[in-house]
Amino acid sequence: MTKAFKAGDIFVAHPGLDADPEFGRGVFLVIKTGDAGTLAVNIAGAEIMDGKVTKSGPIDGRALLYLRKTDENPGLELGATGYSASPIYPDAEGMALLEQKPDDALVLMGYAGWGKGQLAKEAKAGAWFESAASLEDLIRLPREERWDAASKGVDFNPPKQEEKPAAPRKKPGKSFDL
Repeated sequence: MTKAFKAGDIFVAHPGLDADPEFGRGVFLVIKTGDAGTLAVNIAGAEIMDGKVTKSGPIDGRALLYLRKTDENPGLELGATGYSASPIYPDAEGMALLEQKPDDALVLMGYAGWGKGQLAKEAKAGAWFESAASLEDLIRLPREERWDAASKGVDFNPPKQEEKPAAPRKKPGKSFDL
């Protein structure tokens, strides 16, 4: 059976992808799914902009993405996580939000995209594994610890060397909007 990912799901990269600079040790949060496919962000990506922003995917977005508790952030709700996502634009209001970011929030730049059914196929092939970790718990950890925490309890069943999962494609079929 193939996993049908939905908004709010968290998945981790197989350890065999560690050498891939965009996906290795990645902890991805599904933001949106639809006819175009799946949009997700790597919440364990590199810190940029004085540590205030996380580089969250190989594809640049039009705005920064602000993840914060739903009751404090009107935007796209992320399933049962208690969080929502909304854009931050490079204006005075957006920069003020960035400066006042609480510890239980993330600001992300970029995303990863998969065409319709592509993520499920890659998960079935062993590249991605669903995590039971809480988004709030992961956000509160230093980014370097997020993959280890999200991977707890995941049975990777490492494939034989000749069955090592292929690196994901880096170009989505269509662009996404929130």
